[in-house]
Amino acid sequence: MDFCYTFERKVRQFIYSNRMAEKGKHLIIGVSGGADSICLLELLRRFSKEEEWTLTAVHVNHGIRGREAAADERFVENFCRQRGIDCIKKHYNIPLEAELAKEGEEEAGRRLRYQAFLEVMEETGADRIAVAHHKGDQAETVLFHLLRGSSLKGLSGMRPLEGVKMRPLLCADKSEILRYLSERGIGCRVDQSNFSEKYARNYLRLRVIPMLENINAGAVENISRAAMRLADAEEYLAGQERAAAMRLGVQDSSGAWQDLPVCIQKKDYGREEPFLRRRVLYRLLCACAGAKKDWQEAHILAVDALFFKQGEKYSRLPYGLQARSDAEAVWLEKRDAKKEPEEKKDWQYPLAADGAAAGHIELKEAETLVKWRIFKKDTVVFGEKNAGFPKNNYTKWFDYDKISHAALFRTRRAGDWFVMDSSGKHKKLKQYFIDKKIPKQAREELPLFADGSHIIWVMGERISEEYKVQETTQEILEVTFQSIP
Repeated sequence: MDFCYTFERKVRQFIYSNRMAEKGKHLIIGVSGGADSICLLELLRRFSKEEEWTLTAVHVNHGIRGREAAADERFVENFCRQRGIDCIKKHYNIPLEAELAKEGEEEAGRRLRYQAFLEVMEETGADRIAVAHHKGDQAETVLFHLLRGSSLKGLSGMRPLEGVKMRPLLCADKSEILRYLSERGIGCRVDQSNFSEKYARNYLRLRVIPMLENINAGAVENISRAAMRLADAEEYLAGQERAAAMRLGVQDSSGAWQDLPVCIQKKDYGREEPFLRRRVLYRLLCACAGAKKDWQEAHILAVDALFFKQGEKYSRLPYGLQARSDAEAVWLEKRDAKKEPEEKKDWQYPLAADGAAAGHIELKEAETLVKWRIFKKDTVVFGEKNAGFPKNNYTKWFDYDKISHAALFRTRRAGDWFVMDSSGKHKKLKQYFIDKKIPKQAREELPLFADGSHIIWVMGERISEEYKVQETTQEILEVTFQSIP
């Protein structure tokens, strides 16, 4: 059977089975000019004859690649003109936008692309936004979230239909897309930045996924299928979570969360499954704060623990919130600044993740300067016989491959821990401070280098065994703490 016919039927059936777009709808299509988006646009153009869809292509020029970006724009414009498709172009200066928003160029580009799509959707009265993510993109997303320590929802990857966003090519792999364009005689643009390994997703696509496919040729397919199963599991658990939230009296049948102050009876909370009740806590705290950012697992576990402690206890939370336990219940409420003792102010600074090989960070609150650099393990020799790293309490070396992009220089938090030795033995940071007889005030002010709740290094003290340089280490991160003059 003809490949193009079979492929078109497969994608069309995927659109139908996921109820992406009914007849007569107006679709916005994000078109970069690359193989994936050109394939998507051509497929939807062919389907639109029978489906009576109105199509509008949107091309975003990121202001990064100069002449190449201008050539991409002309290509998309001509492609659409030849096929009678409206094309709207948007221009941004992504490097400047990223700097102003204090985020990476990759993140800024993604945010502004969808902003452009939504603007055009509102201007034209369109019904859906179609984007060209395929199975390979799904595998990248799942792996990226897994490495970052994501929730089950993150591990379920991208959905075929998510709000107004539809992904008709999630049923296809890259080889099918390229073959389809080849057999249809359709050209496309190649973005050379897709081959730069300084971007985490590119590294996953260019290095990690091919290695996984060497182990199992069906790796991408299997990861994509696992994401679909996890999405089904997440949908089921979301239903169970809603039911538990209603039993605890914190959410009503319409889905609205209770306003502050919120009271949850300890006996009711104890009847719920631990996994479900912690999910409810997370969603409730996000609703109370009006934000999802800054909530960490340590916060959820700290509130959860209050339900099983005797006497009155408190847990200080972000966004001016606190959890307070009494004999019968736990209350979520706003902190009363007048009643609070004067406390130290938490601070945090991210390890630079802009691809630079070296840099420095000024920890203003700690009056400390942090210098860091990254180098290949085989490019440095210490001592005449490469005897290893010198002992220095304020300069340390780490296995950079093990450190996530979420690593921070910060103060202590509830639940902090590190690995004591090669056997994997854990120790709570609080207990370490007690054992070392470090004064309480110093504990609150001591700069830490942390990856989530896992402490990489206590400044002037030990580092976690987990991050030490090993025989298998490829890249080394060197960090130096020094006082600001």
